[in-house]
Amino acid sequence: MTNAQKNKYWKWSCALAILLSAITFTPLILPQGIWKPTLSGIPYTLWTTYLLTIALVVLTWLGSKVHPGLDEEEEVKL
Repeated sequence: MTNAQKNKYWKWSCALAILLSAITFTPLILPQGIWKPTLSGIPYTLWTTYLLTIALVVLTWLGSKVHPGLDEEEEVKL
């Protein structure tokens, strides 16, 4: 993977992480006084938070793979 591709993926993963973090505190995820619909007995707010958490973990993993400074750090260790 070229550095240009890594930079592109890094910027996209940062932008998505910021967007998901911002969405976490909006009425889309935290509506007042609403606990339905439920999924296997888990209220809406809780299962959407689970999904956001999983998405952020995947983005963190992806970001660790495409971090622009990754190659420089590996060269220093050699």
